[in-house]
Amino acid sequence: MTRVPITLRGDDRVLAELYNLRGARVRIIWDGELPAGNHELIVNDTDLATGVYFIRVVAGIGAPQTAKMVVMK
Repeated sequence: MTRVPITLRGDDRVLAELYNLRGARVRIIWDGELPAGNHELIVNDTDLATGVYFIRVVAGIGAPQTAKMVVMK
């Protein structure tokens, strides 16, 4: 499992998605409202193939944030 920390200044809608290297969306990690504060989104990687993935997080109307995730089996 991979943990993605998120800090929100106010209550907001959060969309977190997982993409492969080809840019295809693999899954939606979270799509919903979260209250202000610190949060951790959990990415279950047990069913993912070995490789590099990208986690894209958008909170409200803010700019998307992207993080790299490497799965090794």
